[in-house]
Amino acid sequence: MDNESIAIGGLLARVDRLEADMLEIKKDQKEMLRILHNAEGSWRMMVAIGGLGVMLGGGLVGVVSFWSNIKSIFEK
Repeated sequence: MDNESIAIGGLLARVDRLEADMLEIKKDQKEMLRILHNAEGSWRMMVAIGGLGVMLGGGLVGVVSFWSNIKSIFEK
């Protein structure tokens, strides 16, 4: 065999491996998309729970701040 045939054979083997890798990547990508589509509603629930927690925490801080300053309001 000549050097060109060996080089072409090596390149063909690398191309075959790249094609196999691409098929595997596409399969994994479809699986990730399936998982993301199934988790569509759960992230909304987590955002709602987080927003509710922030609102309650802010209200609690406001009430504590008001009650800690109530004495100074009536002294004036």
